[in-house]
Amino acid sequence: METSEHGQDKVKKICEALKNETLDPARREAEIIVKDANIKAEKLIANAKEKGAEMIAEAKKKIAQEKATFESALKMGARQTVESLKQIVEKEFFNKELTKLIDGEMKKPEVVAKLVEAIVKAIDKEGIEADLEAIIPKSISAESVNSALGSAIIDRLKAKGVVLGEIEGGAEVKMLDAHLTLDISDEALKNLLADYIRDDFRELIFNNSALSN
Repeated sequence: METSEHGQDKVKKICEALKNETLDPARREAEIIVKDANIKAEKLIANAKEKGAEMIAEAKKKIAQEKATFESALKMGARQTVESLKQIVEKEFFNKELTKLIDGEMKKPEVVAKLVEAIVKAIDKEGIEADLEAIIPKSISAESVNSALGSAIIDRLKAKGVVLGEIEGGAEVKMLDAHLTLDISDEALKNLLADYIRDDFRELIFNNSALSN
């Protein structure tokens, strides 16, 4: 009995020694490894979340930039389209109507005569002594214009009457000595009127309208 009990004690001691010298250190090392693994895993997860947040932020930033670029291009395109439409309206309506108005009036003998008379009187008012020549369109009767001019104006013209020329409408008065031409032709008047009334036309047509900016 004693021998058996003694043998059991030895086995027990051996087991205790194995446990203390092998199993416990292995368990502690395993716990350290697991703990380190958990720490590393947490770091990896944190890094992944941080990286993911950065990627999301970068994607949002890129989307915002692309949206801003698109909106800017869209606004510019809209402004260019509106300006193009304004120019079309101005060309098709304003210029054509102005041309129609001026062309109709500037080929009337009485209107042409008044233009010539106004310029001759203005020259005389300034006390300018010069040989004058009044040129009118070939499409108008010189006789009709001369009859509408007063005798005083006729006498001031070197040819004692108007001269037919290449202009389409209106008149030109030349100061022969000074080699100077006072242009009141249809084209000159068109340009003059356009400069003065184009802004008013734009204000009337485009402001507070669907085509305004």
